[in-house]
Amino acid sequence: MTSADRWNRTDLAAGKFDGAFIAAGSNDYANNRSLAQYQADVATIISKIRDTIGSDKPIYLVDIIPRTDASIRESLRT
Repeated sequence: MTSADRWNRTDLAAGKFDGAFIAAGSNDYANNRSLAQYQADVATIISKIRDTIGSDKPIYLVDIIPRTDASIRESLRT
């Protein structure tokens, strides 16, 4: 599942939000999505969040949470 897939499973239309945090990417990386694909996913998510919360609310993109799963490439941490 990618970040974009997760968004499609979430119904936030009725929510009242002061802002949003985005912590996405570890599944994308683990599934060998390219940087360009990840950037396009994040842009899509930001656009959908803007449509939901409005253009006057802050959106924070935070670091990808590191995984400790041995099957994930060590380069994720560097």
